[in-house]
Amino acid sequence: MEGASFLLSKEDHSENSRTPTQRERQKAWALNLNGFDVEEARSLRLSGKPQKVPEGYENRLNVLYSQKAMPGSSKSTCPYIPSLPDRILDAPEICNDYYLNLVDWSSGNVLAVALDHSVYLWRHPTAAAGHTARVLSLAMSPDGATVASAAADETLRMWRCFELDPARRREREKARATKSSLSIKASIEDQPSLQFLCLLF
Repeated sequence: MEGASFLLSKEDHSENSRTPTQRERQKAWALNLNGFDVEEARSLRLSGKPQKVPEGYENRLNVLYSQKAMPGSSKSTCPYIPSLPDRILDAPEICNDYYLNLVDWSSGNVLAVALDHSVYLWRHPTAAAGHTARVLSLAMSPDGATVASAAADETLRMWRCFELDPARRREREKARATKSSLSIKASIEDQPSLQFLCLLF
């Protein structure tokens, strides 16, 4: 604002009233304060060339005098995504429904997958079976030790990872569930009763 005010008010002063030393001093102040001479500055440049850097001028931002990207870290900010998978999950009985949540991954690198009437864990070859109807939703506990599963047989089961028998079971007495979503609290192992959020539709 001060620069604009100066440029508007300088029309009132004649250029001849300033001595050469005053003009040089004003130019030096403009170079020190702004990084460029106010007399030669342009707000917009239509050419592709960047402005010339005055001798001895150092700008830590280098924004005014360069059009190239700033040299930063050579590391890519995007994660590496391989073009080929490490393993392929063969899931022929997976139900292809947008509303079902049939795969979950724990913080301990355990993958739980619901296929038909069974729940499979990726690191253990045995299935934790027990539902009599199609599994609709899975959720892994934050510590990765427990898997919760909800099925169309109106049961919710808690499974200890790598054990065949369910740790806890809860049945619903009402209408048949076709869609479900569940989530486990972080404190589920501390609660004596079955504590998890389950929405059955």
